[in-house]
Amino acid sequence: MVALIRHPVLGTVLFDTGYGRALEESASARLYRRMLPFTLPDRERLPARLAGERVDLVFLSHFHPDHIGGLQEVPGTPPIVHSREGLTKLRALRGLTSRRAAFFEDVLPADFGRRARAIEDLPQVECEGWGSGFDVAGDASLVALALPGHAAGQYGLMCRLDGGSRLFLCADAAWLHANIDDRRKRPAWPVRLLVDDYAAFIRTLDRLEAFAGAHPEVRIVPSHCEESIGPVD
Repeated sequence: MVALIRHPVLGTVLFDTGYGRALEESASARLYRRMLPFTLPDRERLPARLAGERVDLVFLSHFHPDHIGGLQEVPGTPPIVHSREGLTKLRALRGLTSRRAAFFEDVLPADFGRRARAIEDLPQVECEGWGSGFDVAGDASLVALALPGHAAGQYGLMCRLDGGSRLFLCADAAWLHANIDDRRKRPAWPVRLLVDDYAAFIRTLDRLEAFAGAHPEVRIVPSHCEESIGPVD
């Protein structure tokens, strides 16, 4: 999923970038493409989907290739907000652990370092019902919330919409909304081999479950849940 947010102060904000040409051509991602092949029609490529849009900020939930693969194709050179702690951990990995983390440095744009902005440097703010987060927009309308477990440095984004309602982009903290609603539908044990920290992954799911129960008015959107994804007024 790529979410496009039109913010009254920040302008057009992208939440993740999906697959892209850089991932298709990445030398370091050859094994990933063999194990998880994908085809991206022209109409689904990021430039086509952003036709006529100016992008003012990119927010990366985490560094898995299906979330950063289109980063090089984002028009212009907007700032890129991400977890510095997560990226530092990924860059320190070696061997099998590195391959399991599925982080491919060559997918990042050449000027990534100049455009990068660390979530951890943003002002802290309290998010109702969740706790502490980081204020992306300066007015608590977009709050980055740590969602550990699935990937190093994963963050979701709590969005306050016009009228005061809220939408929680929870990235891959859950793959389906059913993972949150029904414990019997949580990912099976092989997921232990795929996530950064399985115990933290389960704790985050528990926290999402509790939050959803206490705040049913908040729309929670996992990045791979087709039933949850759709336009929001």
